[in-house]
Amino acid sequence: MATDDEDFTTAMRGYNRDEVDKAMLELRRELIKANVERAESAREMKRLQATVRELESEVEQTGSPTYSGLGSKLENVLRVAEEQSTRLISQADNDAERLRNSVQLDVNRMRVEAMESAEGFVSSANDRAAVVLDAAHDEAAALVANAATQAEAVTRDAMRDAAAIRGAVATESAEVRSAARNQAAAVRADAEREAAEMGAAALRDVSDARDSAAQLARDTERGRAQLARDLARDAELARIELGVEMTARREEDGKALLLAHQEAVAQTRKYLEEAQRQLAEMTTLAEESRREAQELDTRARADAAACRQAAEAAATATVSATDERTKRMVTDAEARTAALISDAEDRLAKIRIEREAVAGYFESLRGVLTQAEQSTAE
Repeated sequence: MATDDEDFTTAMRGYNRDEVDKAMLELRRELIKANVERAESAREMKRLQATVRELESEVEQTGSPTYSGLGSKLENVLRVAEEQSTRLISQADNDAERLRNSVQLDVNRMRVEAMESAEGFVSSANDRAAVVLDAAHDEAAALVANAATQAEAVTRDAMRDAAAIRGAVATESAEVRSAARNQAAAVRADAEREAAEMGAAALRDVSDARDSAAQLARDTERGRAQLARDLARDAELARIELGVEMTARREEDGKALLLAHQEAVAQTRKYLEEAQRQLAEMTTLAEESRREAQELDTRARADAAACRQAAEAAATATVSATDERTKRMVTDAEARTAALISDAEDRLAKIRIEREAVAGYFESLRGVLTQAEQSTAE
């Protein structure tokens, strides 16, 4: 017989199904045993009834057609015994059937309700926890991936723009320097060519002047000295003008070259400053994006952890409540079943006692009949 303090170990979705089925099998065996005992009692009652009928037949054969021939006391005893036997058999049948049906229905209902309730609570809690965890994981992964992609794109764009700016600045600076050098060389070549041409022209003029002076000297001695002085003065003036012009041209060419160089340096510095500014902006933007990505990742992980903890706490609370409720239901079912079985055993014990009493009555009746037969025979 199953004890009242029998415990079931808990599994993932409530009590262990095998242990519950085992306990139910024990209850069924006890019910079957009670039914067998009831059937034995019924057979015993039928046997006693058959004995009564045999005794009635024997009494009829001895010449007494009714119970009245045996005396009013014996007639009452037999009538009470038959009525009690019939009542006990009927009551035992009804009680056993009602007990069996009630216990079976209660046990089945409580087991089904407990299993369905436990499975429903646990399944719902697990589903909600899984949905929350999956959503948190997906959101965190998406945020981290998006932040990493944005940071990568910003860094890549910044590096590409900085490289392009550096290349453009280097190319333009080289072009400006090359153009300045070419322009200076061209100006220098033009100045040297013009100086050479002017020097040659001055020499030709001096030679022509000398030739003219010689010719004039031959023509007139008087104007020779003046002409020589004039020519010397003209030559000196020409040389002075040529020197002044060459100096002016050199200064102008130097200023142009210096101005071009300064403009190239200023433009190069401007390009470099702009490139450095854009690179600093890109670096700052990349750092901000990286920081935002880290913050998003931190928040996502914190949210996921909070959701996971909340889901686990809810699932634990639900499972605990379900286990407590299931345990109470099973305990109540065991208590009711034990009470019903105890009541059935008490009834069966009473039936046995009453059956023994009836058997004693019939033994007494047999003794009386035997004595009556002996008296009749004498």
